[in-house]
Amino acid sequence: MLSIKYFNAVGQPASYTGEYSEIRYIYDLAGRETDIRYFDRSGKPCMIKKGYARKTIAYNALGNVTEEAYFDVNNNPVDTAMGYAYIIYTYDELGNELSERYFDANSLGVAPENANYAYILKNYDTEGRLTNETYLDEMDWPVNNPKGYAYHYITYTDSGLIASEYYLDEHQQPAVVNGYSRHTLVSEDTEARTYTVKSENETQTEPGSVRYSMRVFDRYDRPIEEQYFDLNGEPTIGPEGSFMIQREYTSRGQVSRVRYLDASGQHASIDGVYGISVSYNAYGNKEYETWLDINGQPALNQDGYASVYYDYDLSDSSRVEKYFQYYLDTERKPIQAKNGAWGITVLYYPVTRIHEVTYIDQNGRPVMISDGYAILQYEEDEAGNRTWEGYLDAIYAQVNCSKGYASLEIGYDGQGRKISERYKDRYDKLTNNKDGVAGWNGYYDNAGQLVITNCYDQDRMKVAVPDGLGQ
Repeated sequence: MLSIKYFNAVGQPASYTGEYSEIRYIYDLAGRETDIRYFDRSGKPCMIKKGYARKTIAYNALGNVTEEAYFDVNNNPVDTAMGYAYIIYTYDELGNELSERYFDANSLGVAPENANYAYILKNYDTEGRLTNETYLDEMDWPVNNPKGYAYHYITYTDSGLIASEYYLDEHQQPAVVNGYSRHTLVSEDTEARTYTVKSENETQTEPGSVRYSMRVFDRYDRPIEEQYFDLNGEPTIGPEGSFMIQREYTSRGQVSRVRYLDASGQHASIDGVYGISVSYNAYGNKEYETWLDINGQPALNQDGYASVYYDYDLSDSSRVEKYFQYYLDTERKPIQAKNGAWGITVLYYPVTRIHEVTYIDQNGRPVMISDGYAILQYEEDEAGNRTWEGYLDAIYAQVNCSKGYASLEIGYDGQGRKISERYKDRYDKLTNNKDGVAGWNGYYDNAGQLVITNCYDQDRMKVAVPDGLGQ
């Protein structure tokens, strides 16, 4: 493919998403993209929303990308909306990436937008396995990356399993990544082809909270059992709501069964159910999800249904993806959920990352639910964070949800953590929610706790922070 051109209904050049009318590609002899340029409807170079008109890519002999560079319409280096003009990569003789550095249009080190760091350094063992990585800023000081750590260390056993893995922040203190700061191999069962890992949150000091988990993995590195313990090593309730979770998988590696158990190994209930079973269609898409009672039979969950049947329409997935969910009772017959709906339809537009969720009645028509709306629309950023929500009634008119507002704007920090919310009415003006709050701002302290610095009403007057705000 050498170019892509866009036209309107009468055959005239048209702008795609209001940015460009044509993309032109140049390839090397190996068929790899080396040059990408954007043009407007008149055929002239144009800037796209990401802040550049041209991108070039260079490779080494192993096919690794060694440089990405960005230029304006006059072919001059340009600082893009991502916060940089160049990315330079280096590799060892095996093709392992050793460094990744970002530079501005003046060839000075720079941190990308929402990334904090200007470059990454990596090391590997003789087997080519990553042993450590370090993130640094423009002044060569360690700095936390968006996931919250500056250092990452890994060691391995002779059999190839990870023996230990831990994360440190820019102050060389434990950093929590996906709930844990350190992982240690406890045992390996070569006959059963399983191994057990202790995963710790070294920053957790709250009594009764999860300090560490013991997780058993199968030969495909899938967790088949998890147990949770507090600071004193006593069994405690994990994030799913149970002390122990057991999982089974399909031949494709998808979860097919989940069981909840207590510290004595007996079946445990979470919101009235004791487990979940999932089946998939021939394409690997989820088909049925069923909540189970203590005997493994279908049971009504806290939302009022026992199963969900999933259907898909991906015939035009490049433009819009369509998903359908229907609520079923214990005999797999249609049932109305407690919120008043019989199911939902979901439309997803990949180009704009807009989702539209419509709650439907027994005949497939939009229906108002107990949350005060029939249709939920929301947008996501490139990291998958939900940045906006809007609420509509059954005839697509804006309506206040049960919390007192018609739309919600959400802000995040560089690590993808929520740091602000603004509540709007149908006229896009600030409005109070049911707690009398129209918006708030905050940040996360060194312990990872949200600190709300400003909480205000629709008149922008400071108000007290309600319990649970920001959660």
